[in-house]
Amino acid sequence: MCNSWSILVILLLSSIVCSADNSDGVNALGRGNYEQALIEFRPAAEDGDVSSQNFLAYTYVMLEDYEKAYAWYHLSAECGSIDADIDREVLSRKMSPTQIEKARVLGAKYFELYCAK
Repeated sequence: MCNSWSILVILLLSSIVCSADNSDGVNALGRGNYEQALIEFRPAAEDGDVSSQNFLAYTYVMLEDYEKAYAWYHLSAECGSIDADIDREVLSRKMSPTQIEKARVLGAKYFELYCAK
């Protein structure tokens, strides 16, 4: 069930129209190559592409690095992504208040560096 859900999410994410070409990252996600997906998504995410930020956050979710995932969702939500706001809220249910606070601080740093350069 979990694998089917992951594949569905990847397919849905890959259908999003975005300014960056995320196909290599999406392909890496589909193969379960999360380290490669991080490499593929990071440059556009750091250039302010909200879709790439969401993909990067999702990749961190798959790696179960919830603090980094939350931080990237936080950044993306603050940059205007409604989807990231929802994903951040869902993810917060898996985190302690201390983890959420750390992730918010990191997300605020990311916002200063990467929001709509």
